[in-house]
Amino acid sequence: MPRDVLSLDQLRGVTGTPLGDTAANHKRRQAALHVLRLALQQELGLEQNTDKFVIGLISRLTNQKGLDLVNAIVPQILDGNTQVVVLGTGDKEYED
Repeated sequence: MPRDVLSLDQLRGVTGTPLGDTAANHKRRQAALHVLRLALQQELGLEQNTDKFVIGLISRLTNQKGLDLVNAIVPQILDGNTQVVVLGTGDKEYED
């Protein structure tokens, strides 16, 4: 793996503050994101847990957009701590 690419294990739990931002603003944004994550999880009937990693995909659901590749990788990333949310329309095989 190239030196400038991090693995998923290296990224887990990494947080940061954008350059020039204050810690207080960062904490407020994080709190707002937790509220939004819980609302999304509730709306979709997912387990409500701010520690869960949520991946969202908004796309036309066709192989032309790479959904065949996404479909092939999803089982590998669903580790009990990851939720995947997909929004779109397209091929029946992906809508069902």
